[in-house]
Amino acid sequence: MRRKNRKDQREFSWLFAVTITFIFMTWIIAIYLTLQSPNNESIFFDAVVALFTGVAFTGVIYSLHLQREDLQLNREELKINREEIAHNREELKAQKMEIQRQLFDQHFQFMLLSFSKKVDLFSENYSTQEYLADLMLLERSERFVLPEADFITKFMPDRLNALKSFNDVLTYYDQHYQFSDKSHSASLSMMTLAITAQLSSLLRIVNKLDLDHENFAYLQPQLKRAMQNALTLAQKYQLVAF
Repeated sequence: MRRKNRKDQREFSWLFAVTITFIFMTWIIAIYLTLQSPNNESIFFDAVVALFTGVAFTGVIYSLHLQREDLQLNREELKINREEIAHNREELKAQKMEIQRQLFDQHFQFMLLSFSKKVDLFSENYSTQEYLADLMLLERSERFVLPEADFITKFMPDRLNALKSFNDVLTYYDQHYQFSDKSHSASLSMMTLAITAQLSSLLRIVNKLDLDHENFAYLQPQLKRAMQNALTLAQKYQLVAF
């Protein structure tokens, strides 16, 4: 842009000099003709008029050039302002993302702590016999249906609360953590540490259950959706090996 302005300035200076030279030469010729003509007064008056007309024309050209330079400066200022506005917009966007990240960290850590406490409440009572029984269930090649009594025994209220809390934490993470490193974040590493063998086993059993079977009609739809959603998110983030 600056090179173009310099080039335009040189071209205008050259044109202005040629115009002034042409007017001066015309005026000199008019003076010469005045001295050679018998009607000196009329020709001299015409020469003076021509001189002032040329000067006025030159002034018009120069004023147009100044206006053009002003417009060019205004255009450059507008460009600079647009760049500054775009830069400020990017900074505000980055600040907003940082604030969102901080808020997410605060809420997620609180939810993760609550989830860990619920898991710890029942993890100590997960006996070896239950673990072996779960392994026998998981060895089935097809999806299976638990009788209502067995389901209630396996998914007691404290275990259902842990599954629901697990679903809530993962759902919050999935909806609010709008960053590219979801699958390798430190938050998910903490989540993996908080999943006990019992909760992992329950999730694997949910993965084997045929929840759409009519025998599970007694389940509340909200509970069924929470279990299915928790399973989907656990598979998405590879928190449990199925």
